[in-house]
Amino acid sequence: MDPITTTTYRLLDASIDPDGSGDLRILVNGESIKYITVNSGLYPSEDLCFGPALPDLLPSLPTGDWNTATISRDLSSGQPQFTAVQHDELPGIQHVWHPTRVDHLELQFKKKLRSNVHEVECNVAEQSVIAKLARFSWEIRILEAETKAYQWIE
Repeated sequence: MDPITTTTYRLLDASIDPDGSGDLRILVNGESIKYITVNSGLYPSEDLCFGPALPDLLPSLPTGDWNTATISRDLSSGQPQFTAVQHDELPGIQHVWHPTRVDHLELQFKKKLRSNVHEVECNVAEQSVIAKLARFSWEIRILEAETKAYQWIE
């Protein structure tokens, strides 16, 4: 008999509009980050922002190698379903000025200072450091400008 594999996930970030549409960023099985766009009218917006409710609320996560997906209403059943499941090349900071790179999954989050700013521990520093993250693609432009400013200061 094959062992039953259980998929676990944790809500990292949510950007949800009052109509229930928006974007979720989740950590799956502690090893991969997935971005899910939710179309409007499927769920109450407050439910989408409550991480512990998501496993019972959302359809089962798709299998396979994917990092972005959309949840839409199935036209025949009327139920929410995953659509447009794909593996996209995700955008990132292009103007990189510092040689140190740290994988997000290697960070140990200690304290949330702002929605995208955290005190973290990682293997490249002997003490806690501040990490600022672009949680969603629209935040990259802001961090891109900020990294240019850090280079000018240096």
